[in-house]
Amino acid sequence: MYNLNLKILFILLAFPILSNAQLLTGNIKDSLTKEVLIGAIVKAEPGNYGTATDASGNYQLKLPAGNYTITVTYLGYSTKSTTLTINSDKKLNFSLAQVSTQINDVIITGERTNKAVTSTEMSRVELKAEQIKTLPVIFGEPDVLKAITLLPGIKSGGEGGTGFYVRGGGPDQNLILMDDAVIYNASHLLGFLSVFNTDAVRNLEIIKGGIPANYGGRISSILNVNMVEGNENKYKVNGGIGLISSRLMVEGPIKKNKSAFMIAARRTYIDALVKPFLKKEQQANGYYFYDFNAK
Repeated sequence: MYNLNLKILFILLAFPILSNAQLLTGNIKDSLTKEVLIGAIVKAEPGNYGTATDASGNYQLKLPAGNYTITVTYLGYSTKSTTLTINSDKKLNFSLAQVSTQINDVIITGERTNKAVTSTEMSRVELKAEQIKTLPVIFGEPDVLKAITLLPGIKSGGEGGTGFYVRGGGPDQNLILMDDAVIYNASHLLGFLSVFNTDAVRNLEIIKGGIPANYGGRISSILNVNMVEGNENKYKVNGGIGLISSRLMVEGPIKKNKSAFMIAARRTYIDALVKPFLKKEQQANGYYFYDFNAK
């Protein structure tokens, strides 16, 4: 009698466990092609029950006994729902039909930063100051002449030098201009840096072929560097401290909305860096430079 009571008690205790172990399984396919749908979402309500189909389109969902609304969704397909009573393990397959969604027109526009492909002046390239500052630099110092050597058809004159070769021509065959004024020596410290303070540069234009008639005297290229015009509305200060030099640029209105000025200066401190390594008689040589731009 005692053993019989234990068996009855064990069976009664097992009922809640069995009621929470109902397994709903199935497969989800395309109704037309019969291809399995991978990653389809299967949800059961009420409750927070859900799963996704595997690589074979199969799913399984553990649910307590009760009545549920089973909903299947998949991107690009119609949603299907069905009501089901779960009191034992069941299998439920779905076939979803593709749907087309009409959307409004999407118009994408953009600006070409370089017209060299379609322009008749195929050898003309323009760089803005912002583009120059994003290019790789030497010792943290952006440099105009170093920047143009990264363009097609232009090669550096050597490590640490500011001379450049354009399509096989020599460095002396390039005409370098600053606001249309000829620059005969465009480098500091034997070519370590150029004479152009990047903070004072607005943009540059290099012509590698088909040189216009208003330029003459050179056969390889024309490099025209345009300086900042100055801000006619408000005063601005820009500067920086680098590994080998510091620079400062000030611009602002002389008369608001009519005239403006721009002053830029920089100085290296290479002399301070190399001083500990020089003999006393060599320290007076001064391994540094400074320059000043005004407009």
